[in-house]
Amino acid sequence: MGDGIDFENGQPYIAKKGLVYFWPDLESSLQFKEQREDLIPQLLEKIKEYSSTLNVGIDTDYYPYVQRGHNGDAAFHLGDGGRWLDIDHYFSGGMASCHNLDSVLEKMLSFNVASDVLEILGEKRAPKIRLENKYVVEFPLPYKFNSLPIEDSSYLNNQNVGRIINKIGFGEDVEISMSSGKQTIESKIGKIIFKNGLAKGEVSGMWDVPNVTFMMAILVNSCSKDLR
Repeated sequence: MGDGIDFENGQPYIAKKGLVYFWPDLESSLQFKEQREDLIPQLLEKIKEYSSTLNVGIDTDYYPYVQRGHNGDAAFHLGDGGRWLDIDHYFSGGMASCHNLDSVLEKMLSFNVASDVLEILGEKRAPKIRLENKYVVEFPLPYKFNSLPIEDSSYLNNQNVGRIINKIGFGEDVEISMSSGKQTIESKIGKIIFKNGLAKGEVSGMWDVPNVTFMMAILVNSCSKDLR
């Protein structure tokens, strides 16, 4: 069964201009403010790790470094030209924001670092992206879902899922299987599977990663609204 984080404002995803990543709740943001100094060294090491494993190419001789805000936030500088990741202390519920981080790889790194914050603060796994020949997006489903509970959803069905996919984009010749207990979306671009308590997406091209994170978030959020 899924034991993922319940994001009150929806699952996080990578957008064209940065991240859509909200704190799961107010308590998490307060924890970050209280534990910021302990978290910063761990997050700096994570940034260096992702720079290598995701091939981001940060100049680790000088970057990353951090600036601490007066309101409990932390800005992780990743390169020249004012490029940084800001972990905010509950500014309008927002958790992570990117400044001049235009490359998809930098956004992936930032996405993972935001998830690391939540994993260090709590005991649940957060959404992560890794490179294993293909780019893999994975997270445990919330609400103890084993898969998408389409039988209990007033919205999710083959027709509506097809509309979501067509609007977001997942290549041509998309095949959709929405059976109870397992859902699969597959095309030449890659595959998304919901089963055994996990959501997992795989794509070959890094440019497809934002679409996959968005699609997975939309599908999980569509079910979640019925069952909150």
